Amino acid sequence: MKPLKLFILIAFFFLGSSAAETTSDIKQPTFYRGIYLNNHTSRTEKKMDSFIQQAKKYNINAFVMDVQKTVGPKRKGRVNKTMAMVPKKILDKVIANQIWPIARVVVFDQGFYKQPSEELVQDRITTALEAAKLGFKEIQFDYIRFADNSGIKVPIEERYSLIEGFLARAGKELAPYQVKIAADVYGRIPLNTSDLIGQRMESLAKVVDIIAPMAYPSHYTWSKNLMANPRHTVFITSKKGKDRVQGQAEIVTWIQGFKLRSGYANMSLPTYIAEQIIATQQAGIRGFLVWNAAQNYNPTWLAIAQLQKK
Repeated sequence: MKPLKLFILIAFFFLGSSAAETTSDIKQPTFYRGIYLNNHTSRTEKKMDSFIQQAKKYNINAFVMDVQKTVGPKRKGRVNKTMAMVPKKILDKVIANQIWPIARVVVFDQGFYKQPSEELVQDRITTALEAAKLGFKEIQFDYIRFADNSGIKVPIEERYSLIEGFLARAGKELAPYQVKIAADVYGRIPLNTSDLIGQRMESLAKVVDIIAPMAYPSHYTWSKNLMANPRHTVFITSKKGKDRVQGQAEIVTWIQGFKLRSGYANMSLPTYIAEQIIATQQAGIRGFLVWNAAQNYNPTWLAIAQLQKK
Protein backbone atom coordinates (compact mmCIF):
# COMPACT_ATOMS: atom_id res chain seq x y z
CA MET A 1 0.00 0.00 0.00
CA LYS A 2 1.22 3.52 -0.84
CA PRO A 3 2.42 5.59 2.16
CA LEU A 4 -0.25 8.28 1.63
CA LYS A 5 -3.08 5.74 1.67
CA LEU A 6 -1.72 4.11 4.81
CA PHE A 7 -1.39 7.53 6.48
CA ILE A 8 -5.03 8.32 5.70
CA LEU A 9 -6.17 4.99 7.15
CA ILE A 10 -4.20 5.49 10.36
CA ALA A 11 -5.40 9.09 10.68
CA PHE A 12 -9.01 7.89 10.32
CA PHE A 13 -8.41 5.32 13.05
CA PHE A 14 -6.97 7.76 15.58
CA LEU A 15 -9.03 10.85 14.82
CA GLY A 16 -12.29 8.94 14.53
CA SER A 17 -15.24 10.07 12.46
CA SER A 18 -18.85 11.07 12.81
CA ALA A 19 -21.15 8.22 13.73
CA ALA A 20 -23.63 6.90 11.22
CA GLU A 21 -26.44 6.05 13.61
CA THR A 22 -27.66 7.14 17.03
CA THR A 23 -29.29 4.97 19.69
CA SER A 24 -30.73 7.15 22.48
CA ASP A 25 -27.83 8.69 24.38
CA ILE A 26 -24.86 7.22 22.50
CA LYS A 27 -23.84 6.93 18.88
CA GLN A 28 -22.97 3.65 17.24
CA PRO A 29 -19.36 3.84 16.09
CA THR A 30 -18.75 4.35 12.39
CA PHE A 31 -15.57 2.30 12.89
CA TYR A 32 -15.46 -0.06 15.89
CA ARG A 33 -12.26 -0.06 17.96
CA GLY A 34 -13.20 -2.48 20.70
CA ILE A 35 -11.91 -4.86 23.35
CA TYR A 36 -13.42 -7.83 25.19
CA LEU A 37 -14.06 -7.63 28.95
CA ASN A 38 -14.88 -10.85 30.80
CA ASN A 39 -17.41 -11.55 33.55
CA HIS A 40 -15.17 -10.55 36.42
CA THR A 41 -13.94 -7.35 34.78
CA SER A 42 -17.41 -6.28 33.62
CA ARG A 43 -18.77 -6.51 37.17
CA THR A 44 -15.84 -4.88 39.00
CA GLU A 45 -16.09 -1.09 39.14
CA LYS A 46 -12.41 -0.49 39.88
CA LYS A 47 -11.32 -2.57 36.89
CA MET A 48 -13.88 -0.94 34.65
CA ASP A 49 -12.75 2.54 35.70
CA SER A 50 -9.22 1.58 34.69
CA PHE A 51 -10.31 0.26 31.27
CA ILE A 52 -12.43 3.35 30.65
CA GLN A 53 -9.36 5.52 31.25
CA GLN A 54 -7.27 3.34 28.93
CA ALA A 55 -10.03 3.48 26.31
CA LYS A 56 -9.99 7.27 26.37
CA LYS A 57 -6.21 7.30 26.07
CA TYR A 58 -6.04 4.85 23.15
CA ASN A 59 -9.24 5.82 21.31
CA ILE A 60 -11.16 2.62 22.10
CA ASN A 61 -14.86 3.18 21.48
CA ALA A 62 -16.52 -0.20 22.16
CA PHE A 63 -16.54 -2.73 25.00
CA VAL A 64 -17.77 -6.31 24.48
CA MET A 65 -18.91 -7.26 27.99
CA ASP A 66 -19.90 -10.68 29.32
CA VAL A 67 -23.44 -10.61 30.72
CA GLN A 68 -24.10 -14.33 31.28
CA LYS A 69 -25.36 -15.07 34.78
CA THR A 70 -24.11 -18.65 34.73
CA VAL A 71 -20.43 -19.03 33.97
CA GLY A 72 -18.84 -22.18 32.55
CA PRO A 73 -20.26 -25.33 30.93
CA LYS A 74 -22.07 -27.85 33.11
CA ARG A 75 -19.77 -30.85 33.51
CA LYS A 76 -19.52 -33.79 35.85
CA GLY A 77 -17.90 -32.77 39.11
CA ARG A 78 -18.15 -29.06 38.31
CA VAL A 79 -20.70 -26.59 39.62
CA ASN A 80 -21.50 -23.59 37.46
CA LYS A 81 -20.89 -20.20 39.02
CA THR A 82 -23.93 -17.94 39.20
CA MET A 83 -23.41 -14.19 38.92
CA ALA A 84 -25.58 -11.09 38.93
CA MET A 85 -26.14 -9.08 35.75
CA VAL A 86 -23.62 -6.31 35.05
CA PRO A 87 -24.43 -3.47 37.51
CA LYS A 88 -26.34 -0.62 35.90
CA LYS A 89 -24.00 1.85 37.59
CA ILE A 90 -21.08 0.39 35.63
CA LEU A 91 -22.98 0.28 32.33
CA ASP A 92 -24.14 3.89 32.76
CA LYS A 93 -20.53 4.94 33.32
CA VAL A 94 -19.44 3.19 30.11
CA ILE A 95 -22.15 4.98 28.14
CA ALA A 96 -21.40 8.32 29.80
CA ASN A 97 -17.87 8.02 28.46
CA GLN A 98 -19.24 7.45 24.94
CA ILE A 99 -18.11 3.82 24.77
CA TRP A 100 -20.51 1.60 22.82
CA PRO A 101 -21.59 -1.27 25.14
CA ILE A 102 -22.01 -4.70 23.56
CA ALA A 103 -23.50 -7.56 25.61
CA ARG A 104 -21.88 -10.91 24.83
CA VAL A 105 -24.23 -13.89 25.19
CA VAL A 106 -22.77 -17.39 24.82
CA VAL A 107 -25.51 -19.48 23.22
CA PHE A 108 -23.94 -22.87 23.86
CA ASP A 109 -20.39 -23.32 25.09
CA GLN A 110 -18.37 -25.40 22.58
CA GLY A 111 -21.33 -25.63 20.17
CA PHE A 112 -24.45 -27.77 19.77
CA TYR A 113 -24.19 -31.53 19.43
CA LYS A 114 -27.92 -31.89 18.84
CA GLN A 115 -30.95 -29.67 18.49
CA PRO A 116 -31.02 -27.32 21.50
CA SER A 117 -33.94 -27.52 23.88
CA GLU A 118 -36.61 -24.83 24.03
CA GLU A 119 -35.52 -24.16 27.62
CA LEU A 120 -31.97 -23.39 26.54
CA VAL A 121 -33.07 -21.20 23.64
CA GLN A 122 -35.42 -19.16 25.81
CA ASP A 123 -32.79 -18.81 28.55
CA ARG A 124 -30.32 -17.24 26.13
CA ILE A 125 -32.95 -14.89 24.70
CA THR A 126 -34.04 -13.93 28.23
CA THR A 127 -30.43 -13.02 29.05
CA ALA A 128 -30.26 -10.86 25.93
CA LEU A 129 -33.55 -9.17 26.86
CA GLU A 130 -32.27 -8.39 30.36
CA ALA A 131 -29.13 -6.84 28.87
CA ALA A 132 -31.19 -4.74 26.44
CA LYS A 133 -33.50 -3.56 29.24
CA LEU A 134 -30.44 -2.60 31.29
CA GLY A 135 -29.21 -0.34 28.52
CA PHE A 136 -26.82 -2.33 26.32
CA LYS A 137 -26.97 -1.09 22.73
CA GLU A 138 -25.87 -4.24 20.96
CA ILE A 139 -26.29 -7.96 21.66
CA GLN A 140 -23.55 -10.21 20.38
CA PHE A 141 -24.33 -13.93 20.23
CA ASP A 142 -21.25 -16.13 20.54
CA TYR A 143 -20.96 -19.92 20.11
CA ILE A 144 -24.04 -19.72 17.92
CA ARG A 145 -23.05 -22.85 16.01
CA PHE A 146 -22.88 -26.61 16.06
CA ALA A 147 -19.79 -28.34 17.40
CA ASP A 148 -16.90 -28.79 14.98
CA ASN A 149 -17.56 -32.52 14.83
CA SER A 150 -18.41 -34.56 11.74
CA GLY A 151 -20.24 -37.18 13.83
CA ILE A 152 -23.27 -34.99 14.59
CA LYS A 153 -26.48 -36.49 13.21
CA VAL A 154 -28.37 -33.23 12.45
CA PRO A 155 -28.48 -32.66 8.64
CA ILE A 156 -26.41 -29.67 7.46
CA GLU A 157 -29.34 -27.68 6.05
CA GLU A 158 -31.20 -28.18 9.32
CA ARG A 159 -28.19 -26.77 11.16
CA TYR A 160 -28.32 -23.60 9.07
CA SER A 161 -32.06 -23.27 9.61
CA LEU A 162 -31.79 -23.76 13.36
CA ILE A 163 -29.07 -21.13 13.84
CA GLU A 164 -30.71 -18.62 11.55
CA GLY A 165 -34.08 -19.30 13.19
CA PHE A 166 -32.66 -18.63 16.64
CA LEU A 167 -31.19 -15.31 15.53
CA ALA A 168 -34.38 -14.28 13.76
CA ARG A 169 -36.42 -15.10 16.87
CA ALA A 170 -33.98 -13.22 19.11
CA GLY A 171 -34.10 -10.22 16.79
CA LYS A 172 -37.90 -10.17 16.85
CA GLU A 173 -38.07 -10.31 20.66
CA LEU A 174 -35.36 -7.66 21.01
CA ALA A 175 -36.86 -5.31 18.39
CA PRO A 176 -38.71 -3.08 20.93
CA TYR A 177 -35.34 -2.15 22.47
CA GLN A 178 -33.80 -1.05 19.15
CA VAL A 179 -30.55 -2.86 19.83
CA LYS A 180 -28.15 -4.06 17.16
CA ILE A 181 -27.87 -7.84 16.74
CA ALA A 182 -24.46 -9.42 16.10
CA ALA A 183 -23.26 -12.98 15.59
CA ASP A 184 -19.73 -14.34 15.98
CA VAL A 185 -18.54 -16.77 13.31
CA TYR A 186 -15.41 -18.81 12.80
CA GLY A 187 -12.69 -17.09 10.77
CA ARG A 188 -13.00 -19.73 8.06
CA ILE A 189 -16.69 -19.00 7.42
CA PRO A 190 -16.10 -16.05 5.04
CA LEU A 191 -13.69 -18.29 3.13
CA ASN A 192 -16.01 -21.25 2.50
CA THR A 193 -19.55 -21.75 1.25
CA SER A 194 -20.63 -24.77 3.29
CA ASP A 195 -19.56 -25.57 6.83
CA LEU A 196 -20.56 -28.34 9.21
CA ILE A 197 -20.93 -25.93 12.15
CA GLY A 198 -23.96 -24.44 10.41
CA GLN A 199 -22.77 -20.89 9.80
CA ARG A 200 -23.14 -19.29 6.36
CA MET A 201 -22.46 -15.64 5.56
CA GLU A 202 -25.27 -14.97 3.09
CA SER A 203 -28.11 -16.30 5.24
CA LEU A 204 -26.78 -14.91 8.53
CA ALA A 205 -26.68 -11.48 6.92
CA LYS A 206 -30.48 -11.62 6.58
CA VAL A 207 -31.07 -12.01 10.34
CA VAL A 208 -28.35 -9.90 12.02
CA ASP A 209 -26.96 -6.39 11.74
CA ILE A 210 -23.32 -7.35 12.30
CA ILE A 211 -21.27 -10.47 11.60
CA ALA A 212 -18.02 -10.77 13.55
CA PRO A 213 -15.52 -13.27 12.06
CA MET A 214 -12.96 -14.51 14.59
CA ALA A 215 -9.95 -13.99 12.36
CA TYR A 216 -7.21 -15.14 14.74
CA PRO A 217 -4.29 -16.00 12.42
CA SER A 218 -2.83 -18.65 14.73
CA HIS A 219 -6.10 -20.62 14.36
CA TYR A 220 -5.81 -21.00 10.55
CA THR A 221 -3.96 -24.26 11.05
CA TRP A 222 -4.60 -25.55 7.50
CA SER A 223 -2.33 -22.84 6.01
CA LYS A 224 1.17 -21.94 7.16
CA ASN A 225 0.95 -18.77 5.08
CA LEU A 226 -2.23 -17.58 6.80
CA MET A 227 -0.80 -18.38 10.22
CA ALA A 228 2.40 -16.44 9.53
CA ASN A 229 0.91 -13.32 7.91
CA PRO A 230 -1.54 -11.59 10.24
CA ARG A 231 -2.21 -8.61 7.95
CA HIS A 232 -3.03 -10.79 4.96
CA THR A 233 -5.15 -13.22 7.01
CA VAL A 234 -7.30 -10.56 8.64
CA PHE A 235 -7.60 -8.64 5.37
CA ILE A 236 -8.75 -11.59 3.25
CA THR A 237 -11.18 -12.80 5.92
CA SER A 238 -12.68 -9.34 6.39
CA LYS A 239 -12.81 -8.44 2.71
CA LYS A 240 -14.37 -11.72 1.60
CA GLY A 241 -16.87 -11.47 4.44
CA LYS A 242 -17.86 -7.97 3.34
CA ASP A 243 -18.14 -9.01 -0.31
CA ARG A 244 -20.37 -11.97 0.50
CA VAL A 245 -22.94 -10.11 2.62
CA GLN A 246 -23.37 -7.44 -0.08
CA GLY A 247 -24.37 -4.71 2.33
CA GLN A 248 -27.05 -6.70 4.14
CA ALA A 249 -24.93 -6.75 7.30
CA GLU A 250 -21.78 -5.04 8.55
CA ILE A 251 -18.48 -6.83 9.21
CA VAL A 252 -16.67 -6.13 12.50
CA THR A 253 -13.72 -8.50 12.76
CA TRP A 254 -12.35 -10.07 15.92
CA ILE A 255 -8.54 -9.87 15.91
CA GLN A 256 -5.98 -11.75 17.96
CA GLY A 257 -4.64 -9.90 20.98
CA PHE A 258 -2.95 -12.90 22.55
CA LYS A 259 0.07 -15.02 21.75
CA LEU A 260 0.06 -18.72 20.87
CA ARG A 261 3.27 -20.59 20.06
CA SER A 262 1.70 -22.66 17.29
CA GLY A 263 2.20 -20.92 13.97
CA TYR A 264 3.02 -17.59 15.57
CA ALA A 265 4.49 -15.09 13.13
CA ASN A 266 8.09 -13.98 13.57
CA MET A 267 7.28 -10.60 15.13
CA SER A 268 6.47 -9.09 18.51
CA LEU A 269 2.89 -9.33 19.75
CA PRO A 270 2.32 -5.54 19.54
CA THR A 271 3.47 -5.58 15.89
CA TYR A 272 1.29 -8.65 15.27
CA ILE A 273 -1.74 -6.74 16.61
CA ALA A 274 -0.87 -3.57 14.70
CA GLU A 275 -0.70 -5.55 11.45
CA GLN A 276 -4.21 -6.87 12.07
CA ILE A 277 -5.59 -3.40 12.86
CA ILE A 278 -4.19 -2.05 9.58
CA ALA A 279 -5.81 -5.00 7.75
CA THR A 280 -9.30 -4.11 9.05
CA GLN A 281 -8.84 -0.55 7.82
CA GLN A 282 -7.62 -1.69 4.41
CA ALA A 283 -10.55 -4.11 4.04
CA GLY A 284 -13.08 -1.30 4.38
CA ILE A 285 -15.17 -3.00 7.07
CA ARG A 286 -16.96 -1.53 10.11
CA GLY A 287 -14.09 -2.06 12.56
CA PHE A 288 -12.29 -4.50 14.84
CA LEU A 289 -12.58 -6.06 18.30
CA VAL A 290 -9.52 -7.34 20.17
CA TRP A 291 -9.82 -10.64 22.04
CA ASN A 292 -7.69 -11.34 25.11
CA ALA A 293 -9.36 -13.65 27.62
CA ALA A 294 -6.70 -12.89 30.24
CA GLN A 295 -7.53 -9.18 29.98
CA ASN A 296 -3.92 -8.26 29.27
CA TYR A 297 -4.26 -5.39 26.81
CA ASN A 298 -0.79 -3.93 27.29
CA PRO A 299 0.34 -5.40 23.91
CA THR A 300 -2.72 -3.78 22.31
CA TRP A 301 -1.86 -0.38 23.80
CA LEU A 302 1.71 -0.79 22.51
CA ALA A 303 0.34 -1.70 19.06
CA ILE A 304 -1.75 1.46 18.98
CA ALA A 305 1.26 3.49 20.13
CA GLN A 306 3.24 1.99 17.22
CA LEU A 307 0.56 3.11 14.77
CA GLN A 308 0.43 6.60 16.29
CA LYS A 309 4.11 7.05 15.48
CA LYS A 310 3.68 6.22 11.77
